[in-house]
Amino acid sequence: MSLNFDAVIFDFDGTVADTGRGIFNCIRYALEKNGLPTLGEASLRTFVGPPLHDSFKRECGVDDEMSTKLVASYRERYSVKGIYEFDLYDGIVDLLKNIQAQGGVTGIASSKPEDFINIIVNDTGISDYFDFTAGSDPRYIESDKTTIVKTCIAKMNLGENAKVLMVGDRLYDIVGAHNAGIPCAAVLFGYGSQEEFEEYKADYIAKDTEELKNIIFN
Repeated sequence: MSLNFDAVIFDFDGTVADTGRGIFNCIRYALEKNGLPTLGEASLRTFVGPPLHDSFKRECGVDDEMSTKLVASYRERYSVKGIYEFDLYDGIVDLLKNIQAQGGVTGIASSKPEDFINIIVNDTGISDYFDFTAGSDPRYIESDKTTIVKTCIAKMNLGENAKVLMVGDRLYDIVGAHNAGIPCAAVLFGYGSQEEFEEYKADYIAKDTEELKNIIFN
């Protein structure tokens, strides 16, 4: 078994872990605190992936000022409870171990603030399986996925001809990877769909971690 790529970069929410429970609970908390009506399941699921500011404005019809208040309320709960409300996807740890065992470099490129990502990976004991992390700024504003993916690649300090793969579950991961000049493997066990992945031209689509393994390894 050998690697098809020199490095593999993972999105976190919906790719390494199912973080929906914590995210949804914090959205509900923020809406209730600010006197806004709750959202349905389908609307809540759209929050996984894009920046929170954009999601609150899109799904709640609020302006920048209220969106900023909602993000602040979200973070009140997230920093003490929501950050720990998640489950690692089946097979993801073994996959990471196998990549590193074959000499591959691993990283996280997430729209979460980098400090939160580091807390999570340390708390779950999976920090040893990621060589680098890149996230958004603490304000949740500058969280363009292209910039985050490029930052992660730069941290890896790979050779000019290195082959890098992005793994994610939403269109933002596909667009960010392509803008950074690398392919993207989209995973169906997260929060995206086959239709979304085909529309945004994911290079690979995997239904589970076993299929993802077959993409990453010969």
